Formats: sequence, C-alpha cells, structure tokens
Amino acid sequence: MLVASFNNSKISKGFHVHRELSNNSANAAQDVAVIKLRISEIRKVVSKNMDNKPLTIAVDFDGVIANYDDWKGSQSLGSPRGDVIEALRELRSQGWKIVVYSTRGTEEIAPYLIDNDVPFDEINQNSSYQTAGVKPVATIYWDDRACRYSGDARKDLQTILEFRTWNGRR
Repeated sequence: MLVASFNNSKISKGFHVHRELSNNSANAAQDVAVIKLRISEIRKVVSKNMDNKPLTIAVDFDGVIANYDDWKGSQSLGSPRGDVIEALRELRSQGWKIVVYSTRGTEEIAPYLIDNDVPFDEINQNSSYQTAGVKPVATIYWDDRACRYSGDARKDLQTILEFRTWNGRR
C-alpha cells in the first residue's frame, strides 16, 4: 500500500490530499490521475506572486528566442532556439505567464512565434499590470543583453565595460 500526502502550510487551503493508493492496477491509473491533478492545482497556487497574479517571465526575442547575429532588417529573423522553447514550455506547465518583448513590433514577430510553436501570452505588454511605461512588468527578464545590478555600481561598471552576449557579440 502506498500513501500520497500533499500539504504545504502556505497553500493548504483546499489542497490537502491524503489517501491510500491502491496496488490494484484498475485503480492505479485513477490514483495517478488524482495525484497529477493535485500537483497541477498546487503548481497554479505556487506560481502566483503576492498580488495573486501569475509569475511572469519577459523574454527577449532577438538573441534568446531567435538566434541573432546583428541587425539585418525587420524581415530577417534568426532560427528558433529549441532549448529556449523547451524552457518556456516548462515554465508554462508550471503556470507562468510568458511575455515576449522586443524592439520589434508585434506584427513582425507574432507569425514567427506561432509558426515555431513558441509559447507566449502577450507581446511587448503585460495586461495584468496597467502602467504608463513601455517596459512590460515581469517577475524576471530573460535577455541576452542584460546585466543585473549587484548593489555595487563600481563593480557593475567593470561588467558593463567588458560586456559580451552569450555568443560574443558586443
């Protein structure tokens, strides 16, 4: 006899499951389905931030979703990065909202995202937050040209001066 128990004090409201799992193969599939459903429900609760809005990743288009080797015009889009698409699918399965942001317009990249099965919710905006600025609000920003502020601007200045993207571009 197997026992499954899910409980977390922060998310226990309505999500406590404790039941004996059957060794009977006819009931085992049902038991597994119940467990998967509970895990899915828990992930949805855990993937909310303090404002009860979904955790959000704002992911850059050129250089992250699509390979990029310098500007060659608005019609020139790099090949899709399979590793990034897989990571975005994993985040989506955990309940994250995916915002693609770019210096390109929505009309330039939406067909690419759809044709290449890139998961996304919005482009260049996050309608969960109404702001006057152009930068979409996100929990985290994933960009090939980012430098995270360390709390020490002098140290960061050196990082900025020596900055290269993951593939060596300045």
